[in-house]
Amino acid sequence: MTGLSGRWPRATCARKAKISSLLSLRQSCRLIPGRKKLISDQNRSNYGNFARFVMKLYRIDVKNKAKLATLRREIEATANTADRTWILEKLNEIDPK
Repeated sequence: MTGLSGRWPRATCARKAKISSLLSLRQSCRLIPGRKKLISDQNRSNYGNFARFVMKLYRIDVKNKAKLATLRREIEATANTADRTWILEKLNEIDPK
């Protein structure tokens, strides 16, 4: 326990659940398009890019403004990305322009 009146374990459990969900999403975006033969190459690319950018967003150092700007440019320059607006919204939550 910490001096946070017992909140630390619950916060850690909630964080682990969110991380687990994120990793599960990444795995689904990578595996399912590869297994399903009816999915077009464009959709494979869309969801592959989505998974790649979400993981970059998860791993990025939020204090490094140069890396955040580089990631923003990379997302905006990549045409085939599923839910690009959502990824940019999350990036804006971390680092408003």
